[in-house]
Amino acid sequence: MYYSSVQVKYNFLNKKDVLNIRLIELTYLIFFNYYVYAKNPEAPKTGSVDVKYIDKETGEMIPGTSVESVKENAPVGENYTTEEKNFDGYHFVGMDKTSDPANGKVAEGKKHVIYVYEKNQEKGTVIVHSVDEDSNKISDDVVNKKDVPTGEDYTTTPKDIPGYELDKNKIPSNKDGVVVKGTTEVTYVYHKTPEPTPTPN
Repeated sequence: MYYSSVQVKYNFLNKKDVLNIRLIELTYLIFFNYYVYAKNPEAPKTGSVDVKYIDKETGEMIPGTSVESVKENAPVGENYTTEEKNFDGYHFVGMDKTSDPANGKVAEGKKHVIYVYEKNQEKGTVIVHSVDEDSNKISDDVVNKKDVPTGEDYTTTPKDIPGYELDKNKIPSNKDGVVVKGTTEVTYVYHKTPEPTPTPN
């Protein structure tokens, strides 16, 4: 029968020695075949936040503005803030329904904050004057329209003024029209009513 050198050698050892040798062999196998693995560290999670200001009517950004970066690749959980701004000819009406919160915390991915503005409505006033042929005021002015939106229709009528008659040859061309920005002045011209000639007795 064939015996390996190790087996033959073990035949000359007592059981305790053989057990120790086996233990050494096992330790050797474990030590040289044991691999340690470490988990690769995860990249930190980041996010971005931007803000823009749009015209309610057009849905486009207010002229002269652009998308502003508030946070770029910032750590998730970091605080961010945005602000309402003032623009000539516009007033703020609210946040867009698709907007992220104006202030908050950075989240993974991108957040878009959207402020909505509306153009200021231009207004106008219409005043009616009553004057004589020398442009002297003969009656109190009448405010026909006051601070109303431009584009609104207006209509004026001449007054009945005792002792005066309307000069129908000088009816103002703007007696009726559309309100424009600022003040529109409508002037009716009158002349004195001739006094009746006394009847001789």
